[in-house]
Amino acid sequence: MIVSMTGYGAAEQVENGATYALEVRSFNNRYFKATVKLPERLQFLEVEVEKLLRARISRGSVTYALRIKDRSES
Repeated sequence: MIVSMTGYGAAEQVENGATYALEVRSFNNRYFKATVKLPERLQFLEVEVEKLLRARISRGSVTYALRIKDRSES
């Protein structure tokens, strides 16, 4: 169980020529506020990601950022 509202996490995965980098930051806040940053082609999922975050987190300001570098397009 998470006790603190302040935290940072990052992960990176390379798969099928693409690099996926995820960064999650949270800060103390009385209410829940999510900022979701996805690549343009995935922006339609931002509402769903916020719903998933809201289901697990009740307080704090959360920034969820996903970056994708597709090496096969270069």
